[in-house]
Amino acid sequence: MMQKDEGAGFYLIDTFPLPPEMCRPKRAAYKRKPRPPKPVPPPPPTIPDFLREAYIFKKRLRANPGLTREVLAQEEGIDLVQMGKILSLLTLTPALQVL
Repeated sequence: MMQKDEGAGFYLIDTFPLPPEMCRPKRAAYKRKPRPPKPVPPPPPTIPDFLREAYIFKKRLRANPGLTREVLAQEEGIDLVQMGKILSLLTLTPALQVL
């Protein structure tokens, strides 16, 4: 049984060993499982990758007159705005496109 000691401000326990509900679990219960490693994201595409895509998109748009930028963007799974940005890389000076 536990009794409150008026002067000390804590409980006195008159049973030994301690009741199980007052005992802390063994240290093994405190061990955490190791976290799985975070997946490494793929590196972002570089300018040459975007230029290569731009030439492919331009070739597909010229080969099929009925194909629009919007349809092509949906097929590729990108935004129409992103499609415009990629195709705008073709307006760069050829000297810059080599880099």
